[in-house]
Formats: sequence, C-alpha cells, structure tokens
Amino acid sequence: MNNGKECALDHAWRYFALHAEQRTTVFNFFAAAAGLTLSGLVAATSSKPGELGLVAGLGAMLLALVFWKLDQRVAQLTKCAEQVLVEIERQIFTSEQQTLVRSENLPVNISVLPFSGTWSYGRAFRILFAGVAAAGLIGAAINSYRIISRFNDEHGAEATAEQQPANRQPPHPVR
Repeated sequence: MNNGKECALDHAWRYFALHAEQRTTVFNFFAAAAGLTLSGLVAATSSKPGELGLVAGLGAMLLALVFWKLDQRVAQLTKCAEQVLVEIERQIFTSEQQTLVRSENLPVNISVLPFSGTWSYGRAFRILFAGVAAAGLIGAAINSYRIISRFNDEHGAEATAEQQPANRQPPHPVR
C-alpha cells in the first residue's frame, strides 16, 4: 500500500467510526429520555390534572421526532464513509480482504411486513421512534379528553344552575 491510500483509509475509517459511535450515543440518549418521558406520561395521566399529561404526551412525540431526525443525519454521514471505505477496499485489498464490499452483497429487506427478514439498525430505530411517538399521541389524546371533560363538567354545571329558576316568591299583587 502506498502512503496516500493508507492515509485515505485511516481518514475514512475514523470518520466512519466517529459517526457510527455518534449514532449509538444518540440512540442511547433517546432510550433514556424516552423512558423518563413515558414514565412521566404514565404518572401524569394517572394524576388528577390532565394538563401535565398532555404536555408529557406532546413532549414524547417531539422527542421521538427530534431523535429520528438526528438519527437520519448520522446515518447519512455513516453511509458516506461506508461508500468511501468500499472504494478504498476495492483499490488496495484482495477480494478475500474486502469486508465492506462483501457486506454490500448481503440481502436487503425491503418487505413492508414488520417481522420479515433481517432488520437494519435504522429500521429497528424507526420502529422504536414511531412507538414512542404513538405512545405520546395516545397519552396526549387521553389527557386532552380528560381536560375537555373536566371543562364541560365544570361549565356545564354552572350553565345548568343559571338556567334553573331561583326559588322565587310569587309577585306581590299590585294594589
């Protein structure tokens, strides 16, 4: 190997390793934050005021969206490094040594069926992001219903009291 190709390989490998580690780190933060957020959602939903549960549900949805978008970006950066590494492998290694080139020939699961074939990390992450977003949506909907019901109960009782005539005494005859 010449020095230029070794330098390129080292650079591409470090770039790949950095972003692959970032992806794992981002997902670990997501798992911790989602666990706390969903625990808070459950606790808030079981308490009386629904406002906190609504905020926690919306927070879970926002959390899933933000981490999904971060994961998309890190996956793009990792793929860029993989493509460079594949080209470098083709140039400097024998076919028996080309691990990334071989990985390109592995079957890709394009089925829409949820449990078929081999999953990528991206597919597993997206399912978990969607699950947290769905739990947040359900929690927000339940708590919104609780807020609306409480509002209707409070204001419905006031409206009913206003509509009922007060205990009036018969008018005094005019003389």
